[in-house]
Amino acid sequence: MKGVYENRELSWLKFNERVLEEAEDKRNPLCERLTFMSIYQTNLDEFFMVRVGSLHDEMLLSDSEKESRTGMTPGQQLEAIRERVKVLAKRKDKSYNSLMKEVDHKFREAE
Repeated sequence: MKGVYENRELSWLKFNERVLEEAEDKRNPLCERLTFMSIYQTNLDEFFMVRVGSLHDEMLLSDSEKESRTGMTPGQQLEAIRERVKVLAKRKDKSYNSLMKEVDHKFREAE
């Protein structure tokens, strides 16, 4: 059954990536896209405080104990999270900068 399950933390990052996709979707009104960007970042902040913090604590206690479904140690999970978040952070920064340019353009139009 190995490989059938996805790591809980990585799955959660995929969920939050879908929130980021809504922020990037130009079919959504600008204000909604800004809200989705805010939700994405708030979710990520909480993810690090709670889930990553717990994994770090687990790693300090015993990094040899593996998660039952995916067989990943806390250290392996943290490394996988780090790699995924690096990619998402670049994407989020690019999207955020694009949104801010749109906001600036809207303000200039209103003047």
